[in-house]
Amino acid sequence: MSQQQWVLDKSKASRVGQSSYINGNTQDVFKILSAAWKTNSREDGVDTYYLSLHIMNRERSTAHVDIYYGNSKGERWSGDNLIHAIMLCANTQGLSQVQGQYQQYDFDQSKDVPVTGLVAPELANKTIGMFLADNHYYNQKTGEVKRGGLNLFNVYDADTKQLPFEKSSGAQANPDEFNKVIEAMHKSSAKSLDDANKKAGFSQQPQTQFNNQMGQQQGGTTYQRSPGPSGSAPVNSQSVAYQNNDDLDSEIPF
Repeated sequence: MSQQQWVLDKSKASRVGQSSYINGNTQDVFKILSAAWKTNSREDGVDTYYLSLHIMNRERSTAHVDIYYGNSKGERWSGDNLIHAIMLCANTQGLSQVQGQYQQYDFDQSKDVPVTGLVAPELANKTIGMFLADNHYYNQKTGEVKRGGLNLFNVYDADTKQLPFEKSSGAQANPDEFNKVIEAMHKSSAKSLDDANKKAGFSQQPQTQFNNQMGQQQGGTTYQRSPGPSGSAPVNSQSVAYQNNDDLDSEIPF
């Protein structure tokens, strides 16, 4: 019996030797493995609420991206709008809060572990396009500017490439608008780096100093994100963990 003929796929060939981590300052289609409702309690007694998404790309690498949307004082932040945009682009009419199991990154074990808590099962196994921006911050304890991880900057329909405002109005996807979001995403990342450099007091120095620090971090599997300043409204996660998952049972519907 003859074996199936192989046809050259240059896109697959180019992946050899490349990082399998989910990169920032890019857009791609991801599968949502789970969505968990979580709470952070602050010292001042105010609880902050966020939705934690566990996502996976085509290379089966995963990341945890958290979207802060409000607090116990009744304040609502831009993350509230982002969650609704996710629902729209994932074709989900509503989200519930029920007990379920999801994966959570354990820093002591350096891997994802199963935990039980409140989840939004309606988002599990949905595919959605995401714009993921690199975030930078100044670490006061170490006196260094660091890469903090990924910010979920915007989303789009994985099939039509419609942005939230286009899908909401029934308009067709406009490549020019799509490119504008990519440009804004890069500006947002550059601003976070500039702000962090200013706080560190070396904003006028060449960025190669920070780039060298970045290169030293690439060997790790986790990146720690800076918490938002006291009283501010953080939109996304304070920590993002990346992990290559070759043993997941589910297939990515790409």
